[in-house]
Amino acid sequence: MSPTWALQNLIDIARLFESRGNRYMLSDGTLLGAVRDGQFIPWDHDTDLLVPIQDFDPVVLRDLHCEGFQITRCFGFPEDGMEFTLRRYGIDTDLFFLYPRGTGSYISSYWWDITDGTAEWIDYDFPLLEGGWIDFQEHRFRAPADPERYLSCAYGDSWRTPNDRWNWRVDPPNAATRRQRMDVAASYRAIAEYIHRGSGLRLEPGTSSSPPYVRMTPSVDRSLELWFSKSP
Repeated sequence: MSPTWALQNLIDIARLFESRGNRYMLSDGTLLGAVRDGQFIPWDHDTDLLVPIQDFDPVVLRDLHCEGFQITRCFGFPEDGMEFTLRRYGIDTDLFFLYPRGTGSYISSYWWDITDGTAEWIDYDFPLLEGGWIDFQEHRFRAPADPERYLSCAYGDSWRTPNDRWNWRVDPPNAATRRQRMDVAASYRAIAEYIHRGSGLRLEPGTSSSPPYVRMTPSVDRSLELWFSKSP
């Protein structure tokens, strides 16, 4: 992952989110690198953001598309566990939507089994997260107000020790796999409706060697391609 282009992606996503009143926070490996190392983790392959669902305006997806971003993956449901992956310059940024649960909050991620059209559904529980700011690579980004507490929840008390073999599915101490597997087709239909209702973007069938594949077409003369990768 090119640190230069990864940083530029974060800068532009943050700017567009702010312009629409959408909150976000650096999270996971991106926050870990910012707090522990002051830079992107050398073996990290993407960047990560938390997005409080109650603040999200889907119209920002149109803005992102106009600046060259694509959505390469989406799972979950608008009301429960939604996750997007944005891509530009060959670099992914995962958007983990943050949902309230009891006195805390949670995000979800998925491991897709392409053979049966379902995905393992993994929740990650956090305390209620207040927003703050962090300086990273000579720029200022939103982040959890207590980043060390967040990192302890996500990585355990050993988060200060680098671990290039970290497995996001099984290693996080706050991870819990649901008994219910997610129906990928049902997820896609729900997200397609949500995006169209909120931004005017419409998902339409396309062709690709990596099905299921769709083309998301705005009402203007531009198109945004979205496809599901074979594994998260």
